[in-house]
Amino acid sequence: MPLLWPASADAAVSVENAALSEPTDELSLSVQAGEKVPQDTVIVTMFYETQAKNASSLGDLLNLHAAEALRIAKGVANVSVHSGEFTESPATGRDGRITVWRGRTEVMLESSDFAATSKLAARMSGTMQIGSVTFSVSPQARNAAGEELATRAIASFRKQAQANAQAFGYGGYVVRKVSVNTGAGDGGRQFAELSSAGGNDAGPVGLQAGTETVTVQVSGSVRMMH
Repeated sequence: MPLLWPASADAAVSVENAALSEPTDELSLSVQAGEKVPQDTVIVTMFYETQAKNASSLGDLLNLHAAEALRIAKGVANVSVHSGEFTESPATGRDGRITVWRGRTEVMLESSDFAATSKLAARMSGTMQIGSVTFSVSPQARNAAGEELATRAIASFRKQAQANAQAFGYGGYVVRKVSVNTGAGDGGRQFAELSSAGGNDAGPVGLQAGTETVTVQVSGSVRMMH
């Protein structure tokens, strides 16, 4: 059910008559409309961490696991796969000498097909671990919701402008200036350090998306007319 509410308890309506330079028949309004939109995109971060005695051996291990993960993902439909962060860092002892090299490599899975992403993450779990899962609303879904909400918010702005103009004894109004802005409320949900049983026979990883609140705010001023 779409949500529609004014920006404040009093519909953010005020008559600007404090400054003599401003016309006394000008009315400022701000209306906000919001709607919960299902998160339709998931990003799964797969990672592998290890250590070695030298940087060369460490790089070989990290590249080996990243290449295997990308090989498993090759040809999987509806899932975008790309490399993520790749880090190597030395650890030193009390004498300041390097004792070991530690590193991490990541592969990112992104898709609107949750089932395909879940199965692929499970298949890759023998090579990499699941580091995090992030859900979001795709730009296409966000834009579609924003366009619909803008229509409703503008209609509410016009309705409030007419009602308030009449309440002040005027017959109507003309718009002086107006702005329409789209935003987001609740952000994507992120689950860190998720895991599944390793091995090629690991079952699908459970992915459960939520919703985000997309908002549109219409604000501006009108000149009340007799």
